[in-house]
Amino acid sequence: FTVAVSFAPSTAAGVVFICLCVGSRGLMNPGFVAAQLELAPRNSDLLYAVSNTIASIPGIAMPVITAAAVSAFGTGGWALMFIVVAGINVAALLSFLTLTQTDPDPFLNVRTKSAAAASAAVAA
Repeated sequence: FTVAVSFAPSTAAGVVFICLCVGSRGLMNPGFVAAQLELAPRNSDLLYAVSNTIASIPGIAMPVITAAAVSAFGTGGWALMFIVVAGINVAALLSFLTLTQTDPDPFLNVRTKSAAAASAAVAA
């Protein structure tokens, strides 16, 4: 939907595409947060805080970059920026799909109460 904003035939169509873009990006949160909870149950709050802090950097930098693009290319700078954002989203999706695993790392030594109880029952 992000690229469609660049080529919207009217303002109304552009607004619809932006709404669809923002709405569809909201669909990623349940999977992203669930993966963090499964990866590090005891430290998911810290993991989420660090990843959210890193994810805030583009939100700080992009207005400056967009202003430079619009100054250099006029209104065509907006189309360029929507295409760049779409490319970033595709790269993030591909990296998440290829690099993310939800198996906890061994160094976490995560044991739930039910696992501890099962171990105790087997030992007895």
